[in-house]
Amino acid sequence: MKSHLVVDACAIAAMLFDEPARDTIRSRIRGAVLHAPRLIEFELANVCSKKARRDPINRDRYILALGVLPAFDLQLQDVDIPVVAALAVGRNISAYDAAYYWLAKTRDLALVTLDARLQASFDAP
Repeated sequence: MKSHLVVDACAIAAMLFDEPARDTIRSRIRGAVLHAPRLIEFELANVCSKKARRDPINRDRYILALGVLPAFDLQLQDVDIPVVAALAVGRNISAYDAAYYWLAKTRDLALVTLDARLQASFDAP
């Protein structure tokens, strides 16, 4: 039986853009069914655009990396926006992070992230 995980944009970005944590993330998600809020696609496009502006020589490489995203077979999910907003305020995290938090908590799934602040919020009671 496959495990199910919620994965956030920074974790997927580490693999897409060949960042140092890619192997750690790859080993954590290997063989799992991955879930994410629909906003992950926009977050990854934003990461890509920031990288391309900072490193214009590799612009095309970053943009092409987004083309690999379908290979992750992410199960994109809707989130409850008012509840996510309340979580963001209550947990003092961004609404984007709260969407991953909400999805993982409501589905009783582990959260895979490289964001220490989000992980700490997720692990806190």
